[in-house]
Amino acid sequence: MRRLLTFLTLALTASLGGCYISETPLVGAGDAVFPYETISYRETDGDEIMTMVREGDAYVMRKEGEPGQLELRFKDLGDNLYLAQMTGEQDGKPAILYSVVKADWNKKTVDSYKAVADMAEEGPGLRKCGDNALCIDDLDRYIALAREAVSGGEPVASYEIVEAK
Repeated sequence: MRRLLTFLTLALTASLGGCYISETPLVGAGDAVFPYETISYRETDGDEIMTMVREGDAYVMRKEGEPGQLELRFKDLGDNLYLAQMTGEQDGKPAILYSVVKADWNKKTVDSYKAVADMAEEGPGLRKCGDNALCIDDLDRYIALAREAVSGGEPVASYEIVEAK
């Protein structure tokens, strides 16, 4: 998972301490939304531009010099809030990670919440799996925690949309 996390560090947040994951995808092709065909963005305090391109039923990201690719699906949660599911491969096995993002399309900004697992949240619907990951068994619980974070907390990371078309 370390190689995937290194890639996700650029795509999602500058410092993943642990992850929210699932053993099977929680956002299916039928649930996926695509606000744009292509979205280019960078961390608010960064220079590197990342681009997501819609290919079929997912956005695809590739990092030059890295094998494989990362697929992203977004599920609309209302009020410009999206469940982000990132799928890649690590050590020949699928790895599925989550975040909730809040978009402000007018300001061209996106904030990421609940990308870094809070191990204190382990309990019904969120079980410890691995040293520092929580498996999402109850998506509604994870989304409720994310909504709390959005309404009263600081984002894990913030992004500027450079171009969306």
